[in-house]
Amino acid sequence: MIISKQKLLTFMNESKTSIQELAVGINVNYSTVNRIINGETVAPRVDTIYSIANFFGVDPSMICESLSDNNIANPNGMMTFNNTQDLLTFLINKTGIRSSTLLHRASGIAKSTLDKLLSGETITPNLQTMQKLSEYFNLTIEQIEGQKPIFVNALQEVQLSKRLLPVVELDNINEWIFGDYNNVKVTNYVHSTLLVGKLSFALKIPDDSYEPDFLMNSTLIIDTQAEINNGSYVIIKDKRTNVVGISEAIMNKNNNLNFRNIDTDKEIIVNPELCEVIGVAVQEVRNLK
Repeated sequence: MIISKQKLLTFMNESKTSIQELAVGINVNYSTVNRIINGETVAPRVDTIYSIANFFGVDPSMICESLSDNNIANPNGMMTFNNTQDLLTFLINKTGIRSSTLLHRASGIAKSTLDKLLSGETITPNLQTMQKLSEYFNLTIEQIEGQKPIFVNALQEVQLSKRLLPVVELDNINEWIFGDYNNVKVTNYVHSTLLVGKLSFALKIPDDSYEPDFLMNSTLIIDTQAEINNGSYVIIKDKRTNVVGISEAIMNKNNNLNFRNIDTDKEIIVNPELCEVIGVAVQEVRNLK
């Protein structure tokens, strides 16, 4: 299911509901809701969509995008799309990418280009964009153009894999995520034993300032698509300084999510509105020497 940013904003504006109020009302952390409102996450979890719909007292279809009626798979599972907007919306939903930002990082297509295609502002992608979509989703140019049908059952959950992950230095994470990851020199890799997002990476704890939470020289597997829960360790960027650090997600008594910096002797609580979540630590690998 693809959520409609415009439809959701309409309900929020009409009811004068803030992002924080919606997050508390559906018991989902602020950053997740904020990414939905900003259009960064277009395919949130189904239970999140139903929670939002229940909050406003409407059917989930009222806050979701609908594909054209002609885009219906035939009995053999073959499906042809009339326009790129419907095709890209379907591919993002079917393969679990969830976010134009993630697709941008994985495919190399400019985020502005993807946003225009998803909104319908751009009707037809240029040849370079079609080639990148073809390569990323393992489809032919003819399928991207709508000239040939897509075998729906052959589409994979392309964002999930057990894969070799690059070890990115803490100081380079900002460039890796928000800049050009090709500029980041990677000299070491680790294997993930978990199913993680395609853009996941590893982070080596550089010193003992993160103890007792993490031992020096241990390695964290960071999933950029994992959900944040109370007690999760997250990589966040301070929007004011662009400094990237490791924090612990803490739910306070009002069910609001805050972040505790762990690389300091003092328990500094960070306002979630002042930071951007990059990813969640889903595994720790400890080196014995």
